[in-house]
Amino acid sequence: MPPQPHARAPIRDYPHIGPTPLLLSRAEVDELYDLLGALISCLDELSIPYVLIAGSLLGAVRSQSILFNDDDIDIALIDDDSSDDGSNYRHALEKLPDLLREKSKQRSIEEAASAKRGNGTKLRTPATYMYKRRPWPGCDRVKSSLASRVWIDIFIMQRYESIQDVLKVISVKDNGQAQPQEYIDGIASAIMSGSTSDSIFPLYHFDNRKAIELWPREYFLPNELFPIKKTFSFGPLVKSVAGPAAAVQPLLRFFGDDCFTHYVRTEHTRGKKKKGDTTSWEEGEKLPLSDEQYETVQHSRIQKRVWSKHNRTRLEEYLATSLNQTDVEVLVDSPKERTNWFGATVRTHTADSPDQPNFDKALREVMEPHVAKARLKREQCEQELLGMISVKNGNVPSLTIAPYPTIRSERPFLYDVDSFPLHTILADTIGVDDLSLLHEHPIKDKRMLLFSLLDRDARKRFHQCYDAFVTTFCIPLLHSIAMSQSIFAASAAVSTSITYRYQAFPCIRVIRPGEFSIGPHCDIAYGHSIGNINFHIPLTPAFGTNALYVEGFPGREDWHPLSSKSPGLGYIFDGARCLHFALENTTERTRVSVDFRIAITRCRNGVACGDDEVDDALCSKDILDDRFSSAGPG
Repeated sequence: MPPQPHARAPIRDYPHIGPTPLLLSRAEVDELYDLLGALISCLDELSIPYVLIAGSLLGAVRSQSILFNDDDIDIALIDDDSSDDGSNYRHALEKLPDLLREKSKQRSIEEAASAKRGNGTKLRTPATYMYKRRPWPGCDRVKSSLASRVWIDIFIMQRYESIQDVLKVISVKDNGQAQPQEYIDGIASAIMSGSTSDSIFPLYHFDNRKAIELWPREYFLPNELFPIKKTFSFGPLVKSVAGPAAAVQPLLRFFGDDCFTHYVRTEHTRGKKKKGDTTSWEEGEKLPLSDEQYETVQHSRIQKRVWSKHNRTRLEEYLATSLNQTDVEVLVDSPKERTNWFGATVRTHTADSPDQPNFDKALREVMEPHVAKARLKREQCEQELLGMISVKNGNVPSLTIAPYPTIRSERPFLYDVDSFPLHTILADTIGVDDLSLLHEHPIKDKRMLLFSLLDRDARKRFHQCYDAFVTTFCIPLLHSIAMSQSIFAASAAVSTSITYRYQAFPCIRVIRPGEFSIGPHCDIAYGHSIGNINFHIPLTPAFGTNALYVEGFPGREDWHPLSSKSPGLGYIFDGARCLHFALENTTERTRVSVDFRIAITRCRNGVACGDDEVDDALCSKDILDDRFSSAGPG
C-alpha cells in the first residue's frame, strides 16, 4: 500500500470571521449590519447628516466593526434648523419610517431571487424594518422583525452656544418641575471638564436631558465633528459609514485613556423586563484586549465578509497618525492627572519661591528619595543594555557607556529666530499672542487649548518650520561638532556614511503657573534609546522654577536650569543618561518649550557598523529601535 500523504490544513480563501461576540449571536450581528446598511442608505437618500457615536465609533476605530462586547449600534443625526425644509430630525421623522419599510421589502425580494438562483442563500422569513419614536426618553430606535433583541439607537445632536443653553435642557424634569441644583451642577461640571468658563463652546450634544445626563462627556467640538467623513469601515460596510472628522480625541474623552487597550467585561441583563426596553449592563472588571479582539467582527455569511488587514499594529499606526506621541504628552499632561509629589515637596521646602533653588544640603535631603529612585532605574536600564551588546574594550564602567560621548556634553547654542520662528508660528497655530501668557487664556483645559496641533493642516506651518530647523541647522550643528573632534575620521579605503535620525514631531512642553510636569528621571528609564541626543528649545523665557533642571554629566548631580531670556537660545544635553526634572512652576510665566531627540548611525561600505567599537555597538539598529521607534511621529 503506497504511503498516504500527510493531511494538510485547508487554505482559507475567505476572510476570517473574527472574535466571538460576547453578548450577541452571530445571526444578531448579521442583522445589525444589514439594518445599518439599509438605514444609512435611507439617510444618504434624504441628505441627512449622521455620524457613528459612542461604542459604535469606538468599534469603527478599534476593530472596524461592531465591538465584540457590544450589543447594539449607536448613531447621531446632526440637527440643523437652517435646512430648507425644516430640521434634519423633523425630516427624518417624516420620511424614514416609510423609506425603511421600502428597504426591507427590497431586501426580501433580493434574498428571494438569490435563493431561487441557488447561490447559497436560504429563503427566510421576510424582514420588516420598524422606526420607533422615543421608546425611551434618550433616543429613537430602528429594529428588524428578524431580531427583536437588537436595534440601532438614533440620537439627535444639536449645537449649543453656551453652558446656559445646555442648562435649559437639563434643568427641568419631564413633569415640568425644576431639577435639584446638585443634579444640574454635576452634569454641567462633567461637561465642562473642569473649565471655569464657557470656553469649550460651541459644541454639539444630545438634544434631550436623559441622554446628556447619562453621557455628559459625549459631545463633539465643531472641529472634531466637521467635516463629517464618510470613510469609516464597519464590518461589511467598507469605507462607506460616516463619522466625525477627528475620532480619537473624542473617544479618549468618552471612554478614557485605556479605551484602545482594554475592555470592560459585562454581564447582559436584557433578559429581565425593564421599563422602556432599555439596555442594562452590569459593568465588570477591565481586561486587556487580546490580539484577536482587535480583528474585525465579520458577517457570518461568507459572501458578505470583507478582506481586512486590520489588527492591533494597524490600529497603533492609525493612532500614531491621528494622535501622535507628542500630542499625548502635551494634551494629557495636567495637574489633575499627574501626581505632583516631587514638585510639591520642593515647593514646600522653598516656601513657594519662584527663584532658582539653592540646592544645598537641606534641599538635597528632601529630594533624595526621588533622586535615589531615578539613579536606581538608570543603573537597571544600563545593566540591561550591557546585556544586549558585546563590549570588546574590556570592563567599561556603566556610566561611560554611551555612543559618541564627546558630542553628548551639554552645550548652549544660538539660532536665528527670523529664519526659524518656531515661537511665533506655534502661537499663531494655537491662536494666542504670547505663549508665556497661555495661563491667562480663557480655555483652561489643555486638551482643548492645544487641540489645533492634532490637525495636520492646522499645524502644517509649524511642522515645516520644525523640519527645516532640524535638518538645516541642528543636524549640521551636530555634524560640525563631530567633525571638529575627528569622531568620524576614517581611512580613504573605507567608505563611511553617517545617518542622522530625528524625531518626526517634537514634544511640546507647556508648564503653566501652578503646574508640575515630571520628577527626576533619565530618558532610558522611559524606553528611549541611549543613542539619543536631546535638544531643548525654550520658546518663552525659562527661569527660576519654570525652567528644566539637569545635571551636567551622569552622576554629577550639579543641578542647574537650562535658562533663556527669549527665543533664540537652545541646548544640547545627554537626556538619555543625565537625570533631569521640572519643578512646580511658581513664577508668573508659562514655560513653553520644544524638545526632540537625534540619533546617529554609522555605516562602512554600505553596511551598518557592528560592535567593534562601543560607539557603533550602542548605535546599532537593535539599540536605536526603542519602543518609540514604531509609534509614528513623535
